[in-house]
Amino acid sequence: MEITVLMPLLDGARFLVPQLESLAAQTRPPNRLIVSDDGSTDAGPEIVRDFARRAPFRVTVLQGPGQGYAANVLSLLTHAPCGALAFCDQDDVWVTDRIARGVKALDGIEGPVLHVTERLVTRADLSRPRNLPRRKEARKGLHNESRGLLAEAGTVLRGSDRRIAENLGQMAFDAALVQNLAPANATLINPAAATLAKVCLGRLPAPPFPDWWLFALVLGAGGRVIYDDKPGVLYRQHGGNLLGAARGAGGVIRRLRHLVDGTYGRWLRNHADALASAGDHLTPAALIRLNRFRMSLEGMGTMSRDCSRNGVAEQVLFRIALRLNRI
Repeated sequence: MEITVLMPLLDGARFLVPQLESLAAQTRPPNRLIVSDDGSTDAGPEIVRDFARRAPFRVTVLQGPGQGYAANVLSLLTHAPCGALAFCDQDDVWVTDRIARGVKALDGIEGPVLHVTERLVTRADLSRPRNLPRRKEARKGLHNESRGLLAEAGTVLRGSDRRIAENLGQMAFDAALVQNLAPANATLINPAAATLAKVCLGRLPAPPFPDWWLFALVLGAGGRVIYDDKPGVLYRQHGGNLLGAARGAGGVIRRLRHLVDGTYGRWLRNHADALASAGDHLTPAALIRLNRFRMSLEGMGTMSRDCSRNGVAEQVLFRIALRLNRI
């Protein structure tokens, strides 16, 4: 299985070297790294070019579109070759067997599949690594309930299990409409999922978060998500994170602000519009649920109870926002 790592870059020199070194140290190295520089003013691009001269795999540096993080990621997807893809932040560090575990989990599975590892949140200096609670909660909720669609590697569905998985998979898709449980820096996608994404890109109104869109797209197309309990990424927290981990009072306050000022509602609408543009790739059941969700966002229907966010605090905030018509 050919593996290409995609890295959006913007002024990432401060933490870039450890991330690149962690890619080179993989027990199963990628076949290629594509970096899209979106207008860096620091030494980041030169660090990548220097790394390319000694890397154990091919390294390509592209010029990004200069339209923000989401557009840069979508540009990378457009330029990615056929094969499996992994998404890489400029400031993280990968565990040495991260790619090897993903390849093993995805090997031989037909249809679009995502492999999502745990993430260890660290300080800027990589100290005090801690598990993110969301992934464990996801396994207790979507992951365990949806069986075949959110399944452990190696699960085989038979007979009535397939019908159960179809029904529960619709619940998983509903949940994916309002929350992302497959963050880019922890996700590796198989060739079928990569092809699905690339086919849908040409007509895509820009989603707020490409990884969230990909997560929902794969589930909506009848695909699967494999959650790996073992950490694959050291997720560095520092002042320059785009969003940062949803932890503690600070994370709750930040998300409350997004709900109150209407930001989250705009994200939901843009997310739903992007999925609708790929409607002919969704299952009939997913398309019905997506259309119902879009109507509820415009006040013309009731939102499914399965459209719920993971985590008590986030779910409470979500329901309050619904009551206050902030979504």
